[in-house]
Amino acid sequence: MRNARLLEVFSLASCAAIVWRHFRLWRSEAANVRQQPTVLPETETPVLKATPRISLFVIAYQKDEDPAEQVRKFETIDYANKELVLAIGGVHRIEACAQLAGPNVILVEHPGGWKNVAYKRCYEKATGEIIVLTDANTRFVGDAFLRLVAPLVNGEEQASFSRPEPFPDQRHKLLVELRMSRSADVRAGDSLYSTALPGSGAAITRRALDAAGGFNPDVLGDDQYMAYRLVEAGFRILAVPASVVQTRAPDTIGAYIRQQARWTRAFYIDAPRLGRYKETLSALRGAIVGIVMLSLTASLPLTRRRGIFLLLPPLLHLYLRRQRRIVRAAQLGRFKWRPLHLWGALLQAYIDFVVSSRALVEFLHPRWRRRW
Repeated sequence: MRNARLLEVFSLASCAAIVWRHFRLWRSEAANVRQQPTVLPETETPVLKATPRISLFVIAYQKDEDPAEQVRKFETIDYANKELVLAIGGVHRIEACAQLAGPNVILVEHPGGWKNVAYKRCYEKATGEIIVLTDANTRFVGDAFLRLVAPLVNGEEQASFSRPEPFPDQRHKLLVELRMSRSADVRAGDSLYSTALPGSGAAITRRALDAAGGFNPDVLGDDQYMAYRLVEAGFRILAVPASVVQTRAPDTIGAYIRQQARWTRAFYIDAPRLGRYKETLSALRGAIVGIVMLSLTASLPLTRRRGIFLLLPPLLHLYLRRQRRIVRAAQLGRFKWRPLHLWGALLQAYIDFVVSSRALVEFLHPRWRRRW
């Protein structure tokens, strides 16, 4: 009985300390957010000093990734000296798409495997001085394409990426808002350098790609790995928030977990090759936390009161950290805060437990390790 009472006192004291710490962090973050613009400024279309050849890489693999639609989207891009290198595979057959080929449209067969398998084949056929990577389910908004490539065309940078946004019909969905809250540190209206390279809209010069080792077909986290290699090779990666690409985000729990688990699994596979063991250890620590938290929750019918007081401090800490992200994203204008987000942060915490645990299990299982 005495030990149980001590556990309760320690748990409640820890919770009070956690709340006070996150309150102070929230006040500090709120002050910083107030200094950031929440709306993109009205800026003129960038002036290009040259018109080098630009190669756009797109993969059509799934049923909803129509190769003909990719060609139509490519033709709407307001830049003359461009080519589309379209990798076709999965449910599509390159023979059935032969009529899509043309002077500025190159078809490449995607035999399967991870993204970089297709990108490597695309790169072998591409003639552009600048390579633009984008997903089949994304769309450049307005002059976003020109804004993305302008720093490279004008010789100011070697790599850049657009700001991904969900499609308008998805913006109100809770899972999409939770995903958007993860990228709330990309400030609206600012250009900044990053160590990330989102594949939904990225531009890289051929010079930088070659210096970074090109596309490695054995890499799962293609954008993470390329960002690592670019930074190691001494190149900066410019974020261009004024360049917006709309992308179809996972809006079901199953799809969300599969995507996040794949990204997390990439830290186990790719980071050690670059000597970035800190990322691997961070993913492993997350997996241990996830397994422990899920086990504690599942054991509550047996442990009852004692289990609740064991679970409460770490769960409160993780919940408040995610709630701060949501509030920060709302303050930056990414979406409107709703009472639904109060339990949404708890849902995100438990989804993260499942994601980190699943990623480790998939990595340890030989057949699941290479699953896309």
